[in-house]
Amino acid sequence: MDSTIKLYQRIPEFWGHWGFEPWQWEGLEGVWRRVDFKKGSLLGQVALYYSYDFILWKHQGLISRDFLLQHRKWEPDLMTQRFLLLGTEEDSKPWIKSFLWGFRGFLEVFRYSPEGKKKGHRKFRDLTDLVCAVDGYVAQRESLFSQTLPTIGDISSR
Repeated sequence: MDSTIKLYQRIPEFWGHWGFEPWQWEGLEGVWRRVDFKKGSLLGQVALYYSYDFILWKHQGLISRDFLLQHRKWEPDLMTQRFLLLGTEEDSKPWIKSFLWGFRGFLEVFRYSPEGKKKGHRKFRDLTDLVCAVDGYVAQRESLFSQTLPTIGDISSR
């Protein structure tokens, strides 16, 4: 799993393209993004709320899942906090915590294994698809670098 962690850390441009930024908190590490939702009408904007998406590759599995469910708090105008925990274990469904019966938002945690054949739960499909696209991105990037960069032998023969 250490090589996978290093792989995810080596591609900040991939995560940045999708609006993610590096994130660390209480021993957890990965990337996060904020997604804004605007409700409009004929009179203009009526509401603005947002969602946080986290993809974490450094965590302690079930311990981190329970820690997040116990210690993450609600924030004003924050509709959903989604945590995708990458590892070797996978949940069949996300663990969900509601704040004030959902009126103050939700916290959703899902453990996902990129090596598995499953696509993950439908609520996290957009995030699991990004994780699955990492291998293809890295392979494409490495083939581009190998085609454009001269080798040591090419440089020394000049």
